[in-house]
Amino acid sequence: MDGNGCLYGTLTGNHCEIKHKFSVELPKKHGRGGQSAVRFARLRVEARHNYVRKCAELATQHFITGDRPNVEGLVLAGSASFKHELNKSDIFDGRLKAIVLKVVDTSYGGENGFNQAIQLSKDTLANVQFVREKKLLTDYMQEIAQDNNKYCFGIRDTIRALEMGAISTLIVWDELKLTRVMVQHPSTKEQDPLFLTDLEMENGEFQKDKSTGVTLDVIEKIDFLEWLADNYKTYGAQMEFVTDDHKKEHNLLKDLVDIFDGRLKAIVLKVVDTSYGGENGFNQAIQLSKDTLANVQFVREKKLLTDYMQEIAQDNNKYCFGIRDTIRALEMGAISTLIVWDELKLTRVMVQNPSTKEQDALFLTDKEMENGDFQKDESSGVTLDVIEKIDFLEWLADNYKTYGAQMEFVTDRSQEGAQFVKGFGGIGGLLRWQVNWAEMDDYLGIDDDDDDAWI
Repeated sequence: MDGNGCLYGTLTGNHCEIKHKFSVELPKKHGRGGQSAVRFARLRVEARHNYVRKCAELATQHFITGDRPNVEGLVLAGSASFKHELNKSDIFDGRLKAIVLKVVDTSYGGENGFNQAIQLSKDTLANVQFVREKKLLTDYMQEIAQDNNKYCFGIRDTIRALEMGAISTLIVWDELKLTRVMVQHPSTKEQDPLFLTDLEMENGEFQKDKSTGVTLDVIEKIDFLEWLADNYKTYGAQMEFVTDDHKKEHNLLKDLVDIFDGRLKAIVLKVVDTSYGGENGFNQAIQLSKDTLANVQFVREKKLLTDYMQEIAQDNNKYCFGIRDTIRALEMGAISTLIVWDELKLTRVMVQNPSTKEQDALFLTDKEMENGDFQKDESSGVTLDVIEKIDFLEWLADNYKTYGAQMEFVTDRSQEGAQFVKGFGGIGGLLRWQVNWAEMDDYLGIDDDDDDAWI
């Protein structure tokens, strides 16, 4: 559970199932003062409380049956503090609280967070087959990556290694469809075992001797997995069955070994174990390789935004977000690190009252620039003069150093970046000291109805 929603899932043996999930939109921290700040703060606290209550009630609904838990244990996970609030809350069913095995911090929410929680809890869930299976396949892939010839794959090489007594651990897909057929030459009485797919069994070509054209006799047929179960111990091997719930690693391994170029092997920096395949595995590999790739911008960006989100989670008023508070903090010299989305579309417009010569800086979207309302002074109705217009990012690049700040551009390609753009307006900062914006607004007399509060 995090500030975006909650997911309930179960892990039974090697099978993961999502029982229920829902999303939530919680009010952000209110940056303006006056009575409205108190009202919004109260509404924010109430919304968080109601969200935790709903999470607790749904946990009881899904994990309590007949007055007792229907699961052996619970893992609470998430990227924010809500999981801790739930665990400490009196609202959380005591019967479930008693079986909480672990509370873990995840980098994601939703299904990605669910998968990461399983990985982070693997020591606690050591006896769960799903975790054990993933470790086995990870060790197998590690052997292949080292390319030390202490592995085999495919029916032909695996059977040969088995018969040689060379296999210590035999890994087999639990749905492998093969039949072991023993054929015999009718004249020479020579026998050979064949391992055939259903299609090869149907076409019957295996019964014809390729060199002589003689029809071979079938003297035994048995399901391959059944034969393995009866005989693997005679070859001194241990046997482990695996499922294809891990993105079919066993099918990918042959392709990896066959096509991996020696020139690429020469520049391998690190080999890491990931919990997922595809884009999720790619992102996790970056995270696990962050020390090696410390100078890569993408890694640097993810760490920066993670630190920023951590400051917000601690709620210690050493952060800012949104154009209004960020500009105010910048002008105060309070920002140590200014974080800006590299595609933020704003224009800095300097307007001047023709009578009083008072000047104000506005930061406007393209839509606000088009409608032109910003040129009218709301108190007097006077049309303001535009004395300067400049792209906001260009202005920032020219001026941020004068405020004693460092500036970091980020993209929205990572999950953290997308959250920063969508939830925080694409601009924010880490502060040198604590700033209570509500108290400051109250002191300055800025209230909720002041349209110029962000100027």
